[in-house]
Amino acid sequence: MRLLLTLSLAVIPALSFSQDLAENKSGTLSGVVFDGSAQDEAVLTGQEVVLHQYVNGKEVEGARAHAVTDSKGRFIFSGLDSGLGLAYYPGAVFEGTPYYGGLIRFAPDSLEKRSDVVVFRSSTSDSGIAVVRHHIIVTPESGELQVKELFVFSNDSRFTFVGSPAMRRDSKNLVLTMAVPDHADKMSFGGELMGCCAVVDGNRVYDTMVFKPGVRQVAISYVLPYEDSETTINKIVSYPTMETDVFIPEGPISLSVAGFSSRGSFALYGKQYHRYAMANLGAGDFMNLTLSGLPGAPADWRWAPLALLFIVAFGGPILYRKRLKARHIEGAESATEHQQLTEPDDVSTCESIDEPILSTETERTGKTIQPADEVGQTTSHEGERR
Repeated sequence: MRLLLTLSLAVIPALSFSQDLAENKSGTLSGVVFDGSAQDEAVLTGQEVVLHQYVNGKEVEGARAHAVTDSKGRFIFSGLDSGLGLAYYPGAVFEGTPYYGGLIRFAPDSLEKRSDVVVFRSSTSDSGIAVVRHHIIVTPESGELQVKELFVFSNDSRFTFVGSPAMRRDSKNLVLTMAVPDHADKMSFGGELMGCCAVVDGNRVYDTMVFKPGVRQVAISYVLPYEDSETTINKIVSYPTMETDVFIPEGPISLSVAGFSSRGSFALYGKQYHRYAMANLGAGDFMNLTLSGLPGAPADWRWAPLALLFIVAFGGPILYRKRLKARHIEGAESATEHQQLTEPDDVSTCESIDEPILSTETERTGKTIQPADEVGQTTSHEGERR
């Protein structure tokens, strides 16, 4: 009985392993490489195609399978593992730009998959580039404007825009251009614009990644300092823009910009913003955004130590002399009172305190410490604005 049980336990894993082998059949991936810049569905012959493989969401590095398209632009990869967690996609490099087909996964009942690759010819003309939507979100802080710009770019041409070779930085073409205001600080990037591919030159931000036909979203965040309750953001439009939105927090802050109309309240990031919009801005147009009712900038305490030193150095001796004079006057008053109490009939002979002298001394003292008072007043006003 024990022998039969042992044999049964040994047979079960063997059967399970053989079933896995039977289920894990090989798959086939095929496709066609199309020339997307041609008017008709032209194909590329003799184009090398590389197969990329993923295992559990991570790309397998190292040697990859290669194929070459035939006279009809077709390629095929056969004998591929169809196990769980495996995925494949084809890729081709055309005129220096990589292009990829769709990601595919095999299933026991679907072991033949197709994934085509569409490539585009390169162009240095930006005539097909436009901005479908441009959002400008301004959030005032104490003395700073937190600005986030979101661009939705569109390449409606049949070519991949690679930028101009005449404009290069670090061996890369400058492709998309975005203008930011002067003095923009603490810049960061998001969307499809990566820090490694962004170049900042003055008040211009460049994306060095080639722009294939389609849509690209780019985000730029920065900080603008301001000093008064009113400030103006000056921007230039780089590409034809179908619609531009400016969002300002609801409240006492108002926006004035030529051509923009109010579109009411809008919920954004869990807060209420007022939206202003304008359609059809052209390349080279200017936007002058004037914001009023901004919260006051924080007080500048850099001169506080110097002011304190001034008060101690010059105000101390003055206050000391003033205190001595006060004691002298206080002593004279006490003597007069004592004389009035002991000799009430002689009150008329006692001289009163000379008020013009006190007024002159006060005026003189005030003039002497005026610079220190001015520093204190400035600090107080700055504190009120905060």
